[in-house]
Amino acid sequence: MDISKITEYLYIGTQPKGLDYDILRELKIGLIVNMRAKHAPYSDFGKPPIKTVWIQTRDKIWAPIPTALLEYGAERALEVIRGGGRVFVHCAAGRHRSVAMAAAILIAMGYNAEQAIGTIKLQRLKADPRAWHIKRKIQKFETSWQRGNNKKKN
Repeated sequence: MDISKITEYLYIGTQPKGLDYDILRELKIGLIVNMRAKHAPYSDFGKPPIKTVWIQTRDKIWAPIPTALLEYGAERALEVIRGGGRVFVHCAAGRHRSVAMAAAILIAMGYNAEQAIGTIKLQRLKADPRAWHIKRKIQKFETSWQRGNNKKKN
């Protein structure tokens, strides 16, 4: 498994295999966010103490990740992080879909889009958050998240 620590509470990587569960448990991962369209989470991952969220997406420029799915994933991640847990986000290569979700989580934690992109790129060299279709989704998420949080405050 290829995994990078982004912050104390957030990791990005590639599709884990069954035996990787032990590594994730050692890292005290409380939630796995699977961004793959066709690869369901392994059944062991859903057993305590690791929960899973499967957000079926594709990495296609003509079919961008819906902002609502990024919001859903970020909200589930916040529940775990605020409880002191850690989150592992993965896609096939750990370059695009997982990066978009990880950036959404960082934005939900208070980063702006550029800070999230910079932090991810610094910690995971193969990540490509500046790919135009991914950066655009990250920026759209930031706008949507800020708008939604402002409505909750009013």
